[in-house]
Amino acid sequence: MDWEAFEARCRQHKSEHTVFRYLLLVAQYYAIALPPAITQKYAHTQHKGDKELFLKYLHGYAFEQRQVGSHIQTIRGIGSLSLRLRYLVELIFPSPAFIKKKFGLRTNKKVGFYYVYRWWLGVKGLGRINPAFFLYLCGRNKITK
Repeated sequence: MDWEAFEARCRQHKSEHTVFRYLLLVAQYYAIALPPAITQKYAHTQHKGDKELFLKYLHGYAFEQRQVGSHIQTIRGIGSLSLRLRYLVELIFPSPAFIKKKFGLRTNKKVGFYYVYRWWLGVKGLGRINPAFFLYLCGRNKITK
C-alpha cells in the first residue's frame, strides 16, 4: 500500500488525524501490522476515551441520542438560512420510517408517541448545555465578567 498517497488523501480531506487514530485502534485489536513509521507518527492522535468507545462499538454499542449541543454546532456551520431551516425541520420532524428504525417499532401505531419522546429528550438535553457554549455561539471566545 502507498502510505504516502493515503496520508496525502487524508490531509486533502482534513481527516488525517481521525483516520489514523482509528486505524491504529483497528491495527491493535485486529492484529494488523502497520508500518512502524505510521504507528510512531500518529501515536499522539489517540485520545483518552478512544479505546473504550472503540471496544463498545466492537460489542454492538451505538449512540442512543445525539447531544443537543452538537446539533447547535451543526446548525451554526450551515451557510444559508434556508438550509438551516430545512435541517431543523428534518431534525424535529424526521420521517416515520426513521422513527420506526431508531426505536425498533414494527408498525406505525406508536410513532406519534415516539415523536413526543424524542422532543422530550431534546428539551431535556438543553439543560445539559454549558452556558459558556451559548457565548461561543454568539461569537465570544472567552467568558467575561
